[in-house]
Amino acid sequence: LPAPQYQTDHYAAIVSAGPAGLACAERLNRLGIKVTVYDRSAKIGGLLQSAVPSFKLDRALLERRMTLLEQAGIQFSLASTIDEIKLSTLLESNTVLFLGMGAQRSRSIALPGEELKGVHQALNWLQTINAGKKRSLYALPVVVIGGGDTAIDCARVARRLGATVTVAYRGAETELGASGKEVLFARE
Repeated sequence: LPAPQYQTDHYAAIVSAGPAGLACAERLNRLGIKVTVYDRSAKIGGLLQSAVPSFKLDRALLERRMTLLEQAGIQFSLASTIDEIKLSTLLESNTVLFLGMGAQRSRSIALPGEELKGVHQALNWLQTINAGKKRSLYALPVVVIGGGDTAIDCARVARRLGATVTVAYRGAETELGASGKEVLFARE
């Protein structure tokens, strides 16, 4: 990544080291603005780091991305909690403040039984798996409800853990939100 050709007297605080925050940081840095990226996680990437399965994204790419951004002049303050006081300080001391909170929470589809043991929200379950808390699902039947990329990720992870997987979607297969490539990989 190119370092800025000149430095301005402006400062930017980016709250989020996810894809949007990193893209914003890179653009502002190119404009000569001194950028610091804050995130509560100890690693950059947001959901790329915490929820995207490792077979889809090599985490070494995120580490390399951070190194390149640092070499271009961007600073990181990771494992930082941004509370009301810290946010107020960032507002006062920066020309630019970007809040890129992202999609950190699962959405419920309000089905009967979703509170039962063995029923998991997709993002929470993927984050648990990525945190290394895997358990064998050998020969267990798993039903994944949904047809987007996250649902297909869950199906592929469950299969890798030994489950017999069924994806339940309300429409035709041609209407799945997941990319055709991801569906093909899931079938394989």
